[in-house]
Amino acid sequence: MFNRSARRLARAIWEPNHWITLFKSFLICEAPFEYLRRYIFAAGPYPWRMVIRTPSGNHAVVLDRFEDIFTVNEIILWEIYRIRESARVFIDIGGNVGLASLYFL
Repeated sequence: MFNRSARRLARAIWEPNHWITLFKSFLICEAPFEYLRRYIFAAGPYPWRMVIRTPSGNHAVVLDRFEDIFTVNEIILWEIYRIRESARVFIDIGGNVGLASLYFL
C-alpha cells in the first residue's frame, strides 16, 4: 500500500507546500480524498481522470502517470505561475500535460 518510506513521510510533515496541498485539494479537487491518497501514498492506477475546480468552471484532466500529480500541485495548488510584483516576464516551455493553459484559463 505504501510506495514511500516512513522516513520520507515523516520528513514531509515539515514541508509547507505539503500543507498547502492538503488544504487546497479540498477547494480545487472534485475528489480530494482520492487525490491525497495518490499524492501521499503514490497509490492508484493510471491513467486517472480527475476534475479540477477553476474560476472558469470544472475541468476534467487525465493524468497519465504518478508524476503528473506533481504538475497539478505546482501549477494548480501551489500556483507557481501566480503573477508577483517582481516578475515581469516568465517563460512556459510547455513540457507538462496542459495544466498551465488550464491555470491561465
